[in-house]
Amino acid sequence: MSIKSQYASRMNGYVRNLMDEGRWSEIFSYDGATGNLIWKSRPDNVQWNAKWAGSVAGCRTKKDGDKPYSVYVTVAYKQCKASRIIWEMHYGSIPPQIQIDHKDLNPFNNRLSNLRLATSAQNMYNVPKTIKNTSGLKGVVWDKRDGKWRAQIRGGGKVINLGRHLTKGLAAVAHAKAAIRYHGKFARVA
Repeated sequence: MSIKSQYASRMNGYVRNLMDEGRWSEIFSYDGATGNLIWKSRPDNVQWNAKWAGSVAGCRTKKDGDKPYSVYVTVAYKQCKASRIIWEMHYGSIPPQIQIDHKDLNPFNNRLSNLRLATSAQNMYNVPKTIKNTSGLKGVVWDKRDGKWRAQIRGGGKVINLGRHLTKGLAAVAHAKAAIRYHGKFARVA
């Protein structure tokens, strides 16, 4: 192994130890105004510091063509979500089954005020209407069998029928009330 690769291996081991111990603040600083992670300089690594120290960490990823997905940071050959790093920098470790929810649905907005812990179900409550939605309102569908608007919501792992309504507006109100009841602070009605 060359001296250069031994040094790189040692530095990655140093960074990996910081990661494993949750010492993110020794790898990054956090810019609260932008929600960005900024690379800190590394001890005894002039080459790293000249190229990366002081620059924004991570890259924005998209999925399904152009849909914003997340900001990922590669640290010591491991991809990590920037939102999890930011949360752990401020509040400590997160259990693996817990996710980070972006309140405003923008996965690129990693300001601490926009982040909150959520279970998988809670994170799914905070989603907009689907692309397949033809009514334009979340939880509202037209039932051609009886010519009425049907409202429904998912809660507790099952679909809950909220009744049939004469107007789309009444069905939307029924969904909004149920969203607040079943989803609490994760309710999204639009």
